[in-house]
Amino acid sequence: MDSSTSSPKWCAGPAGGPQQYSGRSMGDSHRALSITEDEWDAFMDDLHQSLTKFHVPVEEERDLVAIVEGTKETIVVTPLRTY
Repeated sequence: MDSSTSSPKWCAGPAGGPQQYSGRSMGDSHRALSITEDEWDAFMDDLHQSLTKFHVPVEEERDLVAIVEGTKETIVVTPLRTY
């Protein structure tokens, strides 16, 4: 599945839309990327800026951010400690 079509489908279903995401799990899709907490924070900042730029109503923004935040634990990796 092409990421240009999977992201809208992934977001639309949980937001109440008719689209259903049938791709890989969030963990499987992102594990090899080793996304850090700082990278997640930068992504969330970009998301907030985009939603603001396109005048997404506050309630819809809040709903989408909650959906995305619900994936954080599966996507962000904790670096291994070195001893």
